[in-house]
Amino acid sequence: MPKFVNWTRRAHVLAALAVLTVSQPGLARDAAPAPISGAVIASMDAAIQEMMAQHRAAGYAVAIARGGRIVFQKGYGLADIENGVAITPDTVFRVGSVTKQFTAVGILALVDQGRLSVNDRLSKYLPDYPNADKITIYQMITHTSGLANYTGQELYRSISRMEGTTMEMVDALATVKPQFDFEPGTAWSYSNTGFYLAGAVIEKITGERFADYMRTRIFEPAGLRHTAIDDGADIVTHRAHGYASSPGSAAGYRNAAPTSMTVAGGAGAARSTIGDLVAWNAALLGGKILKPETLAMMTAPAKLSDGRPASAGWVAKHQPVPTADYGMGIGLGDDKGRPMIGHGGAISGFNAALFTYPDRNVTIVVLANTGGATYRFAPRIADIVLADAKSGLPPKPQ
Repeated sequence: MPKFVNWTRRAHVLAALAVLTVSQPGLARDAAPAPISGAVIASMDAAIQEMMAQHRAAGYAVAIARGGRIVFQKGYGLADIENGVAITPDTVFRVGSVTKQFTAVGILALVDQGRLSVNDRLSKYLPDYPNADKITIYQMITHTSGLANYTGQELYRSISRMEGTTMEMVDALATVKPQFDFEPGTAWSYSNTGFYLAGAVIEKITGERFADYMRTRIFEPAGLRHTAIDDGADIVTHRAHGYASSPGSAAGYRNAAPTSMTVAGGAGAARSTIGDLVAWNAALLGGKILKPETLAMMTAPAKLSDGRPASAGWVAKHQPVPTADYGMGIGLGDDKGRPMIGHGGAISGFNAALFTYPDRNVTIVVLANTGGATYRFAPRIADIVLADAKSGLPPKPQ
């Protein structure tokens, strides 16, 4: 699972997003969105071939959409090096912390149903969790809870391959010491712990496994046929294998270290395809999943308990201090003056980017099956696509 950083700091882009301030987030639809130009495609192809020639990525799947409609999609390289299986637009990748917006929507769907308030204390649902009365659901899904990031702890290294239940993992998280990096609500620091606990809250409220709830209540209603909370035991058609770059080895890569999806949970366990992620973004930002007021709450910059923007209280413990904002499971920002909303993700052997530029009505999805392969690369693809005079639709009327 990645660290959240601002895309304008060109080096660690993907694990996070930047700020978008809009009154009604969404994507305008066009009857016939302009195609991607041949020059843009050639530039993307050349950039991707360069990455693969340097053994920095076994392969990529890339989708470009305008107004929520795919105008370009292509697979590059290999999903399975050992068996020579090519990546296609249907290849399924783990997407790391892109999961966080799914988990946040899972929580907010319960808000829409009147079954939960984001101001509820964690103790209402997990009364035995240490200091649960100090933490709100809002703080957990905006990274303002102060909960120490478990993936930065020795605990994560010791249990990263272990399978179990969500509640067994919650018990393990309860042993992290110190539990807090700061007093809840007083600062902002990227923490996978809050999102894992959010998944556990969903289980407590619904009585369903997190994966089952997300499948039946979120993914299937949104029309996502290839998206799920992953399980390493699942047989998944067109699943990509995860790799680590190893230029000195004969193949140029090695198999990535296995990671239990139990341990990733609501913080980073999802799998998906480029097509599903385009459809998801269009449905979410188009107001088809949450009530308008709930979507507005999700995409509003987070605030600290004293009312200041969370961006005023960034703590650089696990990542460089960016200048962006964060909503609920989604980043809000600006890339070279271009409004942007979305998230990145990293988990062993995989890297993901899902970003929308609302003023251009352009969505860019880049999925890779090699660790670190999108952090520096997705901004390059965005520059290529958005520099084209024909890229995107005209800005929406105000």
